[in-house]
Amino acid sequence: MEPIHELWAYTLSLGDEFFLHQVAVDAYALQHAFPDERPMKMAFALVGLCYVYEFGMTGKDAQNLHIRLTQKTSDWPDFQPIDICVSLNEGSCLEFEDEPNRNQAILDWGRAIWNSYQIHHVGVIRWLEHHNEMPQKNRV
Repeated sequence: MEPIHELWAYTLSLGDEFFLHQVAVDAYALQHAFPDERPMKMAFALVGLCYVYEFGMTGKDAQNLHIRLTQKTSDWPDFQPIDICVSLNEGSCLEFEDEPNRNQAILDWGRAIWNSYQIHHVGVIRWLEHHNEMPQKNRV
């Protein structure tokens, strides 16, 4: 089984209220994005990680945001993939066998990917503002 499929099977099996699966999906999408990636895919992954890491929202909140955005627009911003130098990936998350450490590795991976895309942070925030999707910050 491919490492990403193994990781997604794991995150889906958690049944967690946070919905860690969305972080894994978005991190993978951005880390493995190609220059000709569909704009919707890039936008979804970026706004999902933004919700989690900038506003302290859950993966479920990010998933619900994706649903709302598809109902609001078909005009997706053209966020271009970047070259990422991050040592974390789906395989490194699987190296942890115990749930707490594996879950933390997934969260660390998502944060590293989000931080790598800093060039797009302002654009993501502006796009969320444009669509009235700015949540209140929950994180400390």
